[in-house]
Amino acid sequence: MSDLSLAQLERMVAKRRSSLEGLQKKRRSLLKDLERVDKQIASLQGPRANARAGSYAQRARNEKSLQTVVAEILTKSKKGLTLRALAERVLGSGYKTNSNNFQNVLYQCLYNSKRFEHDPSTGNYVIVEAT
Repeated sequence: MSDLSLAQLERMVAKRRSSLEGLQKKRRSLLKDLERVDKQIASLQGPRANARAGSYAQRARNEKSLQTVVAEILTKSKKGLTLRALAERVLGSGYKTNSNNFQNVLYQCLYNSKRFEHDPSTGNYVIVEAT
């Protein structure tokens, strides 16, 4: 470690916190400005303009990750589930998404994880047993 005293380290931390607070304040101000500009754009475009133009949709937030929800559902299903059935169960569990093609999102989750396997003979996805 370096030869900095505790007081010097505390000053460095305080300086960083101050910088962070300043940047967060600046960010809030810029977001307010952006909202005003978006409203002006929307008023000029009129009611027939694309509703999404100029808006910044919030990403859906969930308490659990998609992988965790899928693992919980597949743990209860010994034979596994098809992609469509799994998608229905995940959404039925209250998982929120803004995706227009949730099955594709789910497929990517299954494909890119070593926790799940696809059984080509049945077309079902199953959870890999922990060894």
